[in-house]
Amino acid sequence: MCVCVPLLFTASGVRIGTIKGRKERNKRGSGIKFMSLPSLLSSAASLSRMRVVQRGFLTRRGGRHLTRAAVAVEYRPAQQKRIGDGSYGRVIDAEVLHGDEQQFWGERRNYYCKRAPYFPTWDRLAQTLILMTRQVPRVPQEMAFRLMAVFLKLILLPRLVMNAELMLPSWVATNAEGVITQAVGDEEDARKKKKESEDTAGEKKEEPTKR
Repeated sequence: MCVCVPLLFTASGVRIGTIKGRKERNKRGSGIKFMSLPSLLSSAASLSRMRVVQRGFLTRRGGRHLTRAAVAVEYRPAQQKRIGDGSYGRVIDAEVLHGDEQQFWGERRNYYCKRAPYFPTWDRLAQTLILMTRQVPRVPQEMAFRLMAVFLKLILLPRLVMNAELMLPSWVATNAEGVITQAVGDEEDARKKKKESEDTAGEKKEEPTKR
């Protein structure tokens, strides 16, 4: 795990990361007179705890390490705790949660860099043919279809009866009309046949007299 040591800077840009720098800063700041500020900000405790902090840290971008920096004004608590011994409750060790850091980054790189599995066309066609020719049990489907047909008949039977009652007069009239027209047509056909037979018989009688 990469341990990033924060670099502390004051507003004037003087580094105070060492004890020597702190002593020099205290000597220089002893002769500075502050302007009238509110009691909360002008107290020595609050001024000693407000810091302009610049932190340098490493990030990963495209498999490379990049350095980044963040500047902020932070409040340093009165009780200082060491992060390394694990007693500081505000800092959580990443390896405690995720395990080995190198293994994590290796698995992540392998996951995102491996090639997609492309299958050849013949393999896909073979799989499709296997799925299409596979024997599947059709009993549940057939039973479901039969039940659906039965319930559909039960649902549509009253409507069918009502429609039949409505259409019955027209059906009867249509049938009667058809019967009448057929009877009339049969009579006309019989008359035509009789007339034709009489005409043919008369022609046969006239032929011997002419001779």
